[in-house]
Amino acid sequence: MLPVGTDLSRGVLLVNMPFANAKCPSLALGILHALLQQNRIPVRSAYGNLHFLEQYSEKVGGLSRLIQYLFLFGETLCHHAFFPEKPTIQNVAFKLSLTYKESPDLQKAFEQVQVYADEFITEYASEIVAISPAVVGCTSLLLQHLPAVLLLKKIKEANPNIITLIGGAGLDSEMGIANHRQFSWLDYVVSGDGDAVIVPLCRELIEHGFLRNDNIPNGVLTPQHRQIGYPTITPRAFFEDLDSLPFPNYDDYFDTLRHSSVLSRSIRPSLIYESSRGCAWGQTGGCHFCGLSGKTHRYRVKKPEKVLADFEAMTKKYGIKSFEMTDNMMPPEYEKSLLPKLIEKGSPYELFYEIRPNTKKTFFQTMRQAGVMGLQPGIESFSTPLLKLMNKGIVSWQAVQCLKWCRQYGFWTSWHLMWNFPEEKPEWYQSMTDLVPHLMHLQPPGGLNKMNYCRFSPFFQKYKELIPLEPDADIRLAYDFDDFDTDLSYRFNRANDFPSGIWQLALSEIHVGELSQFIIYWQNVFKKGILPELFGTKQENGHDTGVLRICDTRPAVVKIAAGNIVLVRMQKSQKEYLLNETEAAMLYFCDDAPLETVFEEHWGEQGKRFLKQYETAHIIEKLDGRLVSLVLCDPVSPIPPAKDLPFGTVS
Repeated sequence: MLPVGTDLSRGVLLVNMPFANAKCPSLALGILHALLQQNRIPVRSAYGNLHFLEQYSEKVGGLSRLIQYLFLFGETLCHHAFFPEKPTIQNVAFKLSLTYKESPDLQKAFEQVQVYADEFITEYASEIVAISPAVVGCTSLLLQHLPAVLLLKKIKEANPNIITLIGGAGLDSEMGIANHRQFSWLDYVVSGDGDAVIVPLCRELIEHGFLRNDNIPNGVLTPQHRQIGYPTITPRAFFEDLDSLPFPNYDDYFDTLRHSSVLSRSIRPSLIYESSRGCAWGQTGGCHFCGLSGKTHRYRVKKPEKVLADFEAMTKKYGIKSFEMTDNMMPPEYEKSLLPKLIEKGSPYELFYEIRPNTKKTFFQTMRQAGVMGLQPGIESFSTPLLKLMNKGIVSWQAVQCLKWCRQYGFWTSWHLMWNFPEEKPEWYQSMTDLVPHLMHLQPPGGLNKMNYCRFSPFFQKYKELIPLEPDADIRLAYDFDDFDTDLSYRFNRANDFPSGIWQLALSEIHVGELSQFIIYWQNVFKKGILPELFGTKQENGHDTGVLRICDTRPAVVKIAAGNIVLVRMQKSQKEYLLNETEAAMLYFCDDAPLETVFEEHWGEQGKRFLKQYETAHIIEKLDGRLVSLVLCDPVSPIPPAKDLPFGTVS
């Protein structure tokens, strides 16, 4: 199963454990692999996540479906290996993690995968020990942290001379110290940007077998720290010049796919790449619920020429033109630099990017022309007071306008709404409940997600002293230490709050219940492949009845009184509106969400009569003093089918 052809007895084996995303290679390993290779340090990358799928996906029905039911799937699977003397947590984990009714077939599958995971990690460790690399380094993200830690434990027990190394987002700052303190078999833990330290670290380890005290890179925790004590200021490695990085080396990922008949026919891969690191908005305060940038919010951007050169080289090498970008947001300056250059080249690549919701219409047009097919706009809410509480830097009308432009220009749009914020008010969600039914001609959110207090986020820093916070229930189940160190946890919830896995079971009893039901209806309609319409078509036949025809098939909201309970239902509806030349001009005037005062100054009493009619019909929404036309105007670009998206697929 392991890559062959390189003598690693004086080199480095990088490992990506289950249950990392199999649809694309690991960006972290790709960059580290390329840097080590560039500096002539023997290196190979082992994709344990692919090897596990190859062995067990056909034995366990619906493995990918099972993973989505557990937030910390890999951590839960490894629980019994760390705590064999404690009762199994399978049933408890399922009761906490199933989003709907408990499923016997899924529970049986979970039990099967638990056995297979332990078997796989034991065998994988034996294979690694057999090739005797000088250093084994694991990358760690959600779903794979304890599998990686357990692998390194088994390797260290079998051969203490193999040096163990681990890094990743879950080891940032104090989390890195907590893991290093808790797991004695982890020789070296990297906190922060691994590409800043990987070359001098591995060179020293291969040459001497240890790091000298006077030669420890910032951000690296060593065995010596267990004796001399840990730094009072938590260390974090930082890499500044992204343009100096080689493009990621994904050779071993694609070799693994090619040599597996199972994987080659079930995985359509994509490439993963970063054109920036950190968050430009985060540098100025950022979203208060977000902790993704860790303690370092410094924003770094690659030059367009570097991005284009890497795209060209990677496409030539791997034969793939789909790139899933990991940027927290597309650099705003790319509207005038990178995107026009891509258009000049004929838009040869398919791209996915995250963007800020206050992105302008012209930016959407340019992105689509340049080959961007998928977007993740950070919308999170349609309530202005809630958006201000989050410090999103936008208000309601901008969130709605963003979603409209995404649909107008044919982007696959990945977004979600959030709830459970400190000091939130029920009426904020009621305003969204009133609005959402009128947006159902646009792409629905992925869900209504519960907000967690993430370490490093402003919310966590502010409220950890004001309200009782405790590690998320899923984390506490997996990390079942008697002397549990809260610094192991990234996610926190209010004490006695709904566990992350079962909050949906209680939605009907809390203030977001009705909003949740509308979202589920919206999602189900979208899954059927035919969204409702709110579509404007110019009349070309010269009829006197109108110059713009609006077809509105959005469902109507029907409320039925049943005793003291009001039942909400959606039912099919179809309406048409014919606008004359002046009315059409007024509607187009609202396409860019003008201030209501500006509109009325321009159109006078005639405009007021127009607004009264079309606000009542929810053709135009008044939000934050703005007039937002919800109409999609011909031509509307189709949403690309899933098979064409730059995400990769696993069948």
